[in-house]
Amino acid sequence: MHAPAPTQEVLATLSRNKSVTLRSALLVVAFLVGLWTDRVYGQTETLSGATIGMDNQFVFAHTSLPEATGIDFSFSGGFAPMYPLEESHTVVINFEWGPTATGPWTVSPDYVNTVPGGMTDFFATGVFPGPDDAPFVAIHFYAGDFMVVSGTFTHTSVIPEPATWSQGMLGASMLGVLGFRRHRRVNSTSA
Repeated sequence: MHAPAPTQEVLATLSRNKSVTLRSALLVVAFLVGLWTDRVYGQTETLSGATIGMDNQFVFAHTSLPEATGIDFSFSGGFAPMYPLEESHTVVINFEWGPTATGPWTVSPDYVNTVPGGMTDFFATGVFPGPDDAPFVAIHFYAGDFMVVSGTFTHTSVIPEPATWSQGMLGASMLGVLGFRRHRRVNSTSA
């Protein structure tokens, strides 16, 4: 006795199962590649009710990863002038990084904010990409008069993504596989 020939339904089910298995395998590969590239180490320092004046520097140790090639800096917070309340005040913010807690420091461009008189003003610098990595970082405030600042200072090690090229190759190969399958399907239909 021999087994009956598979019907079209059985063949279609097997074909669907293969494509589900292929898609599942691709999702697992994409997940593993994502885990491999997710290598960001950020640190956030909180400044809460700190009084700043003409020249105030807040220094922090920066723990970086061995492969780090730079530091991304950002600040987001609020400024409240102490007095005179009716005058506007200007605050200049710099990010700094260096080999020791006392410098020498490499300095970012100025971020300037004007605080309207008698008001609390909120300000965010956005991200500044520092070109070098360093064991110490600082945020430096230069203010026209005394103010209270509260906010978060974030410094994040930048790691080059070794998988960027592999993700590109994976994407290109997936397009090739899809094109090949579609081409094969069109050819088998026309035959």
